[in-house]
Amino acid sequence: MKNKKIFNACMTGMLSAAVLMTSTPALAAEFTADPTSQEMSADVQVQSDDDQFEADEQFDADEVEEAEVFSDTTLRAASGLAINTTNFPDKNFRTFVSTLDTDKSKTLSTAEIKAVTAIDITGKKIANLKGIERFTYLKELYASGNSLKSVNLTKNTKLTYVNLSKNKLTGTLDMSKCTALVTLVCANNSLTKVAMPNVKYLKKLDFIDVSHNKITTQANAGLGTISSTKLPALSEINASYNSITSFNCSGFEGILDISNNKITSLTGGNEGYQAGAIYVEGSGNTLSKTSKVDFATLGNRVPQRFSCNAAVKKKVAMVTPRLTAKVQTGLNQINLSLGSSSDYASYTLERKEGSGAYRVISIWHQGQLEDPEFGDDGYVDKDVAANKSYTYRLTATVNVQDRNLVTSPWSTAKTVTVKTVPGKVNLTVKSSKKGVAAISWSKVAAASGYDVYYGTSKSKQNLKVVAGTTKLTVNKTKLKSGTTYYFKARAYKTVNGKKVYGDYSAVKSVKVK
Repeated sequence: MKNKKIFNACMTGMLSAAVLMTSTPALAAEFTADPTSQEMSADVQVQSDDDQFEADEQFDADEVEEAEVFSDTTLRAASGLAINTTNFPDKNFRTFVSTLDTDKSKTLSTAEIKAVTAIDITGKKIANLKGIERFTYLKELYASGNSLKSVNLTKNTKLTYVNLSKNKLTGTLDMSKCTALVTLVCANNSLTKVAMPNVKYLKKLDFIDVSHNKITTQANAGLGTISSTKLPALSEINASYNSITSFNCSGFEGILDISNNKITSLTGGNEGYQAGAIYVEGSGNTLSKTSKVDFATLGNRVPQRFSCNAAVKKKVAMVTPRLTAKVQTGLNQINLSLGSSSDYASYTLERKEGSGAYRVISIWHQGQLEDPEFGDDGYVDKDVAANKSYTYRLTATVNVQDRNLVTSPWSTAKTVTVKTVPGKVNLTVKSSKKGVAAISWSKVAAASGYDVYYGTSKSKQNLKVVAGTTKLTVNKTKLKSGTTYYFKARAYKTVNGKKVYGDYSAVKSVKVK
């Protein structure tokens, strides 16, 4: 479009040329009194003035249109975010941001920024993510496989999904303002800490992967609290390949991968072990400061999947057997009660006589015991003889899958030894009369009689107070006043005309009046 001044100059020049070209007729006209000529001249002048007015009017309209266009462009540039090296210094990130400029104005308007809810810059060779903070409506960030050494997401508070894996991140990854997080993946970096929002803002957090970093504590992994009561949506944690030394998985009900760390202490805390799967492989996980990892106690859950090294397996109990044995009155049978902490266990019961070898005497498959949890199921061993020692071993086994879904048995055994003799006597001794000691005891099942002994030495009670009594009390008289005497007793059962003695009672003493 022409400039108005140039336009006027051109018009002036054209009129001057016309006057020069018609100068003689013009002079002649000055001396001619022809009215027609004068009228014609006037008409020509009016026509010329009208043309000039129309030309000026058309120019003014073009000028207004040009000014409006210029003004609109200026305003849009001023109100938008310029896509330049200042706002987006990384060339590769800037190239990506240019694709978000839908009107190709080289700026991002407010509407264009609001429209960006997901950014996928996976593998774009980006080293600097400055400018990401401008996208305050961003919900999903896919930025794995780049060269990022740091990133500032404190302004991106609406983020729900973040993937920063396979970068060069160091130090602390600050996610503390991202209160809408559902998934965080920052694996394969060199991070030493992940700062998470307060637990009250993480009700929707579902998955966190901080594996393959340089994290040394559970808290620095952003996992200070993982209880399902506080994080109800959290289903999986991957903190493998770090240098974490202790871990408390109290109340967590999902999948926990802490393999290839340096864990010496693994605890279930106040809420107990509830994880559906736990992976503790890797030679660095020794559990050297852990006495036992017991999934078998009341309130704990046996994980559906569990993988570990040999050192850890020695510390883990998946099931606890329950076994008691009692000799029947006639000493010709032994009654056993058995069960375990699991309703899904199978059982093998073995017996050995004296110092002999074990042999299997019964097997129960999963579900065959009616009430294993309370150990009320029974077994009667009638193949016994009097005055013998029998040891029973109950092995309870549950099946647990590893991370590859390969099923393997986890077993725990319990033993109990009994003798086919009367039980021990529970002895009581007192002196309320001068020179007299009163000895009494409770009845022993299967006993035919009792022998009671005394002496003045704690190590020797070889003098008989009474032999073969069926009573439960006896007095020893004519003792020396002020002297301390020691007593013991044992029960016996007559079998085939012979006495079968039980063990001696504990030694009891009394100072005689």
